[in-house]
Amino acid sequence: MKLRDYNFGFADSETEFSREPKIFEVAFYDPKNILDSLINGIEFILIGNKGVGKTAYSAKIRSLVNSTENLNAHQISLSNFDFDVFSKLSRDEYEGSQKFKLAWDITLLIELYKFLDKSADYSSIDSFFNITEFLRSNNLMNLGSINATVRRFTSIEINIKEYFKLNSEKHKNTLSDYSLPGLCDYFKKGLCDIDFNGTQNLLIIDGLDDILRYEKSKIEMLSGLFRSINQINNDLFQNKIPIKIIILAREDILASITDPDFNKIKRDGGIRLNWSNPSDLMEIVKLRFLISGIPKDKIDKHWYSIFPRKVNKKIDSFQYVLQYTLSKPRDILQFLKQCKQEFPNESCLNFKQLRYVMTQFAVSYFYEEMKNELSGFIEDSDIDNLELVFRDIGKVDFTYNRFKFVAEKYFSNKEEDYIRKVFNMLYDNSYIGQVITIPGYDKKTKKQVNNTRVAFKHKEPHIKINQANKFTLHKGLYKAFNMDFIQ
Repeated sequence: MKLRDYNFGFADSETEFSREPKIFEVAFYDPKNILDSLINGIEFILIGNKGVGKTAYSAKIRSLVNSTENLNAHQISLSNFDFDVFSKLSRDEYEGSQKFKLAWDITLLIELYKFLDKSADYSSIDSFFNITEFLRSNNLMNLGSINATVRRFTSIEINIKEYFKLNSEKHKNTLSDYSLPGLCDYFKKGLCDIDFNGTQNLLIIDGLDDILRYEKSKIEMLSGLFRSINQINNDLFQNKIPIKIIILAREDILASITDPDFNKIKRDGGIRLNWSNPSDLMEIVKLRFLISGIPKDKIDKHWYSIFPRKVNKKIDSFQYVLQYTLSKPRDILQFLKQCKQEFPNESCLNFKQLRYVMTQFAVSYFYEEMKNELSGFIEDSDIDNLELVFRDIGKVDFTYNRFKFVAEKYFSNKEEDYIRKVFNMLYDNSYIGQVITIPGYDKKTKKQVNNTRVAFKHKEPHIKINQANKFTLHKGLYKAFNMDFIQ
């Protein structure tokens, strides 16, 4: 079988879901039963870095709707969200998360009613009918996206008493006599009147990355969003309403939230997605072999029919490849796609070909992923200049002080707080690791010795950075930064 004949899917799970939904039926792997927790448990924040598969879980949930009784699911995206318009909905008399919580409350409740209206016919229930008719009369019901819902708010007047009504008096409705908090309560109460007949309804929010590009009130908007989802979910749970809002969120975005109560929300409602166990990543690869036509009884050893069993007669080839990734499903599948792209007519690769693929993978994928992951936290010009910084350092092992000294030559912002932020971002996203020294005892020489090892955040997430340690560049960046002196 030639490499061109394999199906390794797409880099984006949403694209994969729309074009090849069969992949989620056959090749979805969930070793920690996260899917069940999201559908049936109390957890509602799926936390993980870019590329770990958060959107794949959303796609899997939505794919189950057609084959599972009593399940409805819908995803809304905050990609291209108009935060400028949304910022006008703030309540200036409040600080922190409360500044935008009410705006998120009403926005999310409207999205829930739009979702339910499309999922089933609840028009025989008076409260549901009244609310949906009220939303239709205000042109808030048939909008295709949450972004359109928020834009519609620009034509709605919220006066001093916080009455919710149209500027145009001809569309009067009795519900407009409610204040915004009262309207939210009315919407929630309306959900209590529905008999869902055992059907679980999941509204999934993705695309949170775009908020990184919006600096004004970003933290308040984020914390308000999570407080709102948490409160709505709690109210729904307490009233035994089978609806839950799920949000997909990057760890680094959540780390920027300074709300003192957010850690409790994250601990109670969060579930982390990581792939620290290499055997789990191998299982994902095996399933891609399976959908490519490899017989089920052959997939366990099939990796070694494509790649050498050992590299340099020492390290397993799968472990060798993982060294050049961040142990994410997207990384390993994009590596396989790189193999397919570089050598489509080959059935297997030798070590020389494997090294060539690793170089192309580092330049065209791994480096680009780093830039995308840092975007929004660091100036774009400084992300581009990181290559110059590391090449100027000249070694893969370095100290923070050496990094700071060199970064001051190339960064647009030369303040130490900013340089330290960049350094911490590189560590938090595992593009650099820290060299940890561990005292030991050599039985042969009967002397105290210092042993060293490298800790990367994606493998050991609980190890805090110590800038007194030495640091090392991730192997995936060696070739990307043209550091050819590295063997």
